[in-house]
Amino acid sequence: MISKRKQTLLLFMVAVATFVDGLDGSIVSIILPSISTDFCVDASTVSWISTVYFLLVAGFMFIFGKLSDIGHIKKVFVSGLVIFTVGSLFCGLSVNFTILIVSRSIQAIGASMLASSALMLCTIHLPMKILSFAVSVVVLGSASGFAAGPAIGGVLASMQSWHWTFIINVPIGIALTFIALYTIPRDKVSSEKFDVGGALLLLIFLTSGLYVLQTIPFNKIDASTAAIMIFSVLTFIWFIIHCKRKPEPIVDLSLFNCINLNAAIIVCLLMNACYMGLQYIVPFYSEKMFGFSPIISGLYLSIPAVITLPLCIFVGKISDKLNERRLFAFIGCVVMLIEMILMFTVKENSERWPFVSTLILMGIQFGIAGGPVGARIIYNTPEKLRNIGSAITSFVAYFGSAFGIAVFSGAFRFGAGSSARFQELTVPNFMNGLYSAIFIGIIISLISLLLASIRDKD
Repeated sequence: MISKRKQTLLLFMVAVATFVDGLDGSIVSIILPSISTDFCVDASTVSWISTVYFLLVAGFMFIFGKLSDIGHIKKVFVSGLVIFTVGSLFCGLSVNFTILIVSRSIQAIGASMLASSALMLCTIHLPMKILSFAVSVVVLGSASGFAAGPAIGGVLASMQSWHWTFIINVPIGIALTFIALYTIPRDKVSSEKFDVGGALLLLIFLTSGLYVLQTIPFNKIDASTAAIMIFSVLTFIWFIIHCKRKPEPIVDLSLFNCINLNAAIIVCLLMNACYMGLQYIVPFYSEKMFGFSPIISGLYLSIPAVITLPLCIFVGKISDKLNERRLFAFIGCVVMLIEMILMFTVKENSERWPFVSTLILMGIQFGIAGGPVGARIIYNTPEKLRNIGSAITSFVAYFGSAFGIAVFSGAFRFGAGSSARFQELTVPNFMNGLYSAIFIGIIISLISLLLASIRDKD
């Protein structure tokens, strides 16, 4: 066991790292309109800055989580800090959209390494008597970062430029790297094998599938899209065959024999999809309809997270005390449906109250259901496989975010009927795009509501 001084440093380091990871998950949403203008790309294309981040974090999570689990945790965490910092620097120095996407991909790989190893560092190197406190600190760090992201991004974009939302990570990353090298003990590697092939097949399937999902609404199904779609389906089939034949696959397919677990996973995925889909739409709407600057949009976009933070702690305690998760998941889905319907009613000349009410409901939705929805996955996971329930929950949350941004941006582009950049869209075209995206959100909410009603296993 490491010394108390190093325990304190390790907890501080992990909390800051998860804060920065959470920050970068939300800070970009507020600067998408500015990036769209600077690089002359349309609103759907610019969404890939967020989509690629969440997709790669999710896609690599099983890989780096497994590498950490078999004894490479220091290498994974330190390398993650270095890669995340370098990616952030490249993002801040990007001179065109292609370089920004590549840099954002590098940053996402580093973020995945941090997300998959941070909590594990606490369970390995901190004593059991402070483990619950440590987990609370880590979760609070991530949630606080996500809450602060829009406001910080808005301030930086208004006072300097959007580039600084990435460059701010560089000194933090450098400092944390030195702390990690000093604090984390040497790795002790086990002889357990790692399913590299399964991990890569899963990543390829997710990437190609989301690309098709976002491309079809506007480009229809041309030859290249059809080819990628077929490739994605074949990769998925190959992945299933691979997992069935492998003694220790990256994903144990027997997990999905349980209808309760499948329902819990889908509800978690769809809830994150709707939340991040709205996070993608809101900055464009607030700037187009109300003329908000990035700093004002950022403050408005902080409303959901500010409500979620205290509410989720309160609801989490009640949920644990009553041993009840399904009820809170169901209520959260009802609130999600209401916020989507409310947003669907906005007009070109609407007042601000429907917009603000939607943001408040977003915070209530996740405050009530965020914890119970994730807990349902772990609870419904077979006991012998429950040790990977938390990994599945994290993966579903990140992939759901990528899925939501891809679906909402694709629907927006289809409804707007134009690939023009955001500023060039007429108000009627923009509203048509908004209605298309929110209509998809209503359908997703109804599906979530139906699946949330399925009882947990006895």
